[in-house]
Amino acid sequence: NSGFVHGNVTPGNVVLFDKTPKLCGFSCARKVDSHVATEMNTLLGTPGYQPLEIAQSRHVATTEVHHPEAVDVFGVGCTMFYVLSGGTEAFRSPVARAATGFGFTVGTPDVELNLLAGESGIELTSISAEGKHLLPLMLLSSPGERLSLDEVLEHALFWTWDKKLQYLSDIGAALPERTHKSKHAFVNEIERLLDSNLGPY
Repeated sequence: NSGFVHGNVTPGNVVLFDKTPKLCGFSCARKVDSHVATEMNTLLGTPGYQPLEIAQSRHVATTEVHHPEAVDVFGVGCTMFYVLSGGTEAFRSPVARAATGFGFTVGTPDVELNLLAGESGIELTSISAEGKHLLPLMLLSSPGERLSLDEVLEHALFWTWDKKLQYLSDIGAALPERTHKSKHAFVNEIERLLDSNLGPY
């Protein structure tokens, strides 16, 4: 809502003041006008944190962007990926799957090729289930399909424990009273998660 797009959200451009994150490094920032396309610099941004619509235009100095907020959503998604994974960068390196039984490697050292292929590497990280659901929606190749920043903040990843428990309670109340867990896959999965985290009951 500031009327500007940062254009280069990365871990290095986030600083903490009294535990509150603040953005710095505004060399790529641009004023946004909802009536016209936003002219974005394609050369100053950090590879791996720039979305495909910017990365594919590096042969020219600037490019017109019709979804400027989506550029920052992508950068925030890559920065969250870095933080939640403990320092792994999305799209940055080959995605090795041999250890998981696939027997081959997906992805290349080329960030743009990994962007094109949608190979962020998130499936091989220890990021929480909520993160694995949210981040791909922030890192989509098509800017028009990415979540808005408001939608990101509404995601379950940012819910309090009270809200998560209330959500599970609401789902439980909506299920048929006499549902047998063996006949309902969702109930079965919830039971399994409860057993593994809280112990059998």
